[in-house]
Amino acid sequence: MPKPSLTPTETNTRSKGHILIVEDWKPNVLVVSLALETLGYTFDIAPAGGVAVVMFRQHAYDALLMDIKLPDIDGYHVTQEIREIERLLKRRPLPIIATTAFATHEDREKCLAYGMNGYLAKPLELDTLGKLLAKLIR
Repeated sequence: MPKPSLTPTETNTRSKGHILIVEDWKPNVLVVSLALETLGYTFDIAPAGGVAVVMFRQHAYDALLMDIKLPDIDGYHVTQEIREIERLLKRRPLPIIATTAFATHEDREKCLAYGMNGYLAKPLELDTLGKLLAKLIR
């Protein structure tokens, strides 16, 4: 089983939630992690889809930020796999937000059709990310 390439952030008792970032491009990882820190969230990073599935099975998250174009399994199929695990284990559905450079209306609709709960086009806007996370994490 693949292991995450980056270590989890320390748990902060005042965190608004714990997020799994699924992103393979290091500049985007840096941008998203800084945004989440600014917004008051802790996070783990999965650099590939297969790693994300493993981390999802092993840890509890409040939401997941899903890149679509990943080096192994695309974000659509990672989402489907996570939804199947939730169904089999009777787990509450995790809010999954697509974070992608694919920015058309059709791309948004495809993400939602694959079971994602939200969609953000890159580059991410801090305010928009914060509002969507606050809406989806209760």
